[in-house]
Amino acid sequence: MQICVIVAVFLVLNIYFVIFRYVTAAATIIAAASVLCRDMLPESKVSWLAVLVFLPLFGLTVYILFSFNTIGKKEKSIVKKFKEQTNALAFNNTPVERYLSPEQLIQSDYIESVTGRRGYINTDVRHYPYGERFFADFLNDLESARDFVFLEYFLLAEGEMLSRVLSVLERKAALGVDVRIIYDDFGSADRINPKYAAELNKKGIKTIRFNKMIPFPAAYQNNRNHRKITVIDGKIGYTGGINIADEYINLISPYGVWKDTAIRLEGPAVDALSTAFLSDFFSAEKAVEPIDRFVGKAENMHSRGVVLPFCDGPKHMYNRYVTENAYINLINSARRYVWISTPYLVYDGRIKKSLVAAAERGADVRIVVPHIPDKKLVFEIGRNNYKALQKYGIKIYEYEPGFIHAKQLVCDGTTAIVGTANLDYRSLLYNYENAVLLFNTDCISDIEKDFISVFNRSVLMDGFEQNALKNIFCKIARTIAPLL
Repeated sequence: MQICVIVAVFLVLNIYFVIFRYVTAAATIIAAASVLCRDMLPESKVSWLAVLVFLPLFGLTVYILFSFNTIGKKEKSIVKKFKEQTNALAFNNTPVERYLSPEQLIQSDYIESVTGRRGYINTDVRHYPYGERFFADFLNDLESARDFVFLEYFLLAEGEMLSRVLSVLERKAALGVDVRIIYDDFGSADRINPKYAAELNKKGIKTIRFNKMIPFPAAYQNNRNHRKITVIDGKIGYTGGINIADEYINLISPYGVWKDTAIRLEGPAVDALSTAFLSDFFSAEKAVEPIDRFVGKAENMHSRGVVLPFCDGPKHMYNRYVTENAYINLINSARRYVWISTPYLVYDGRIKKSLVAAAERGADVRIVVPHIPDKKLVFEIGRNNYKALQKYGIKIYEYEPGFIHAKQLVCDGTTAIVGTANLDYRSLLYNYENAVLLFNTDCISDIEKDFISVFNRSVLMDGFEQNALKNIFCKIARTIAPLL
């Protein structure tokens, strides 16, 4: 509707005001010069220039409205106060250097230098290869809550999964447990009633609709909260690809078998999930509370390895592309193999260079994507990228039973990432995301086994050819992929 209004206004003004055409042309030239001078990925520059050149009136408006996405002064102030609290508490001072190889220490140091997050020891990690296995433990842990429960999800959908979760949370809230929920308003828009948050608040569950959808364009609306975080009493935490909707535990099957993964943390590293949630909650509420009652609650589990949860978001958060750089660093460190699963394969030039370099030095590089898509356009654009990788020996698999939504990477049997970010521009440039870096933890062998199981149920796409029409269309569509 917004696009139609913008186009209509431009058409009317273009008919009646010749001067408007000259002003618009001048503004478009200035905008194009601005694109060339800005600190952007090369692909983003090409996309913006293409839109400005071929759709000058519409492109100019979209560029002004959506390319300058910064946070407001109030939110910056909240984030600053929150960081001051976490720094003052200093609840994670354990050095992890002696538990890491030199290559792993580079990864850890990068995350710490950019985000301030440090690795944790003595944290138990459990990997779930399917949503069904995750959900049983998830409900049991919710039942154990005595002090507080945090849930932050991109998608909530009415159905059995959400009903069973809320049944527990409502009982807990009635008993005085501090229950808080954040869900993305766009991600859940067609799955729950817009009044859902108000209804939950009436039941004692503090609920926030992240970035409420509004009837006029705004740059911040492009930044969606794609995180998946659960924290129970500061002792147990969950993250991964799984949202709170029935397809994630295969109660419904819109795209065949839904393959997703999650991890459960128990131990000090849960503090990182707690502070990630609270940062988002306080920013939305525009008020900061003391956080000492929410951190430092977990006991040491004496587990092997280092666990490093971290967050990512639009470039204005850290002025970096944190998750993408973490992926690139791991791919660059691979000597024996690097295996990746992602629902969407719409990568940028930096990712491609790293994957190709890994394959050329002899690493076994494999990527698993869905066979049954949920977004056909993005799926076909991803398929259009296959040949550019396969010619270097990179193996592309499609998960034949259905849709693989897992976002994970494992490298050389020693390092892994499990998180929420897809291998596409939206996740890596625009969304709020989170992930966990795992170094030498016992569950890495479980992630390896999960990948092997997936490969055995997938079809290797060697020799795949798109038909000529799709091929041409997708090459054109890839030009604006960084803006989608």
